[in-house]
Amino acid sequence: MTDELWYEVTEKYEEFAIPLDTMWADIDYMDDYKIYSISPSRYSNLTKYVKKIREEKNMTFVPIMDAGVAVREDVDNYYTLKTGLDNGVFIKQALSDDPLTGGVWCGNAYFPDFFNEATNKWWLDNWDHLNKTLGLNVDGIWLDMNEVTTFCDGYCIDSERPKSSLRNKAYYVPGQRDLET
Repeated sequence: MTDELWYEVTEKYEEFAIPLDTMWADIDYMDDYKIYSISPSRYSNLTKYVKKIREEKNMTFVPIMDAGVAVREDVDNYYTLKTGLDNGVFIKQALSDDPLTGGVWCGNAYFPDFFNEATNKWWLDNWDHLNKTLGLNVDGIWLDMNEVTTFCDGYCIDSERPKSSLRNKAYYVPGQRDLET
């Protein structure tokens, strides 16, 4: 999908006289599935089209947003990941201060710890970044996978599994000795 095809949807609705008051955008508008980003190749004109649907069609815009923050090597060029790591807002691994890695649409992901007061400020700052810095003003959000979810069975990265993890035991019965596998 591209932003041009996304916009053509509004025109098709008009052509067939079907009422439409909101345009939604699924994860393909993101750059490499990175939340709070816009694909520079497929959706480089999204902000222009969103402005156009508002002004010319009196419509609103709602993008999807996931809680999982894509883990990418180029941290410095991914605002959400960099500021999340800098502010320590991600759920930690057991027995470690390192972020726990899960796996979702974007591949490996870190998840915000909303019990941490700093996380709420960070989450709102990212909306400001999307709206003010990237120019994508939104009218609401489609909050997808808003719980800590993972496509992995246990830890996504074996090296992150703590030695004391029950998943490292052949079996575990409280009060009996632990057996290493």
